[in-house]
Amino acid sequence: MLAVFATEGAEGLDCHNSYILSESKESLNCAVAYYEKKVENHNNNDDRLTLGSLYFLSNQKDKAIELYEQVRGDEKSGDASYNLAQVYYSESKGNKDLNKVKMYLKEAADAGIAQAQLELSYMYSTYLMNKDFSKAVKYLTDAAENNEKYGDGYVSETVIKAQFILGKIYLDGMWGVEKNKNKASYWIELSSKNQANKDYGVK
Repeated sequence: MLAVFATEGAEGLDCHNSYILSESKESLNCAVAYYEKKVENHNNNDDRLTLGSLYFLSNQKDKAIELYEQVRGDEKSGDASYNLAQVYYSESKGNKDLNKVKMYLKEAADAGIAQAQLELSYMYSTYLMNKDFSKAVKYLTDAAENNEKYGDGYVSETVIKAQFILGKIYLDGMWGVEKNKNKASYWIELSSKNQANKDYGVK
């Protein structure tokens, strides 16, 4: 999922929210035009990320890459790096540049983006790059230990998923990890607890 930041402003949010609800070309064009003006007038990196995501959704990938690279260069943004990985991964199968995907995902993972950590773990465990189970476990553990939370204060779905997968790996002895019932129980129970807290509104 691309990192998108909707900035306050009635017209822009109306356009942006209208696109999310209807996914119409007209509302997308409206949102693009609004954020182009905001970026031109204020040069805010959150607005650049939003505009980049809108460009990506409207299949203007070169413009999206340019904006993400600007943000990445300004502040070493993990969100910008993650979005760049998604843009390059979205290319057709024969045109994917997995080296760039890996590079940008690693930047985002090292910056603490849980989804990047989880995806990089998956890549290291599959044919998408040379398998390296030690790195797969490392990034999965990073995601499971991540304190990333939603705006409402609950642990993110990505972290909950990583905790459950890590528990299963210890339970089944996968990816070169020895079976460990104590670690398996810890991670699976933590995942279940965080999910239950989110489902029932317990903080």
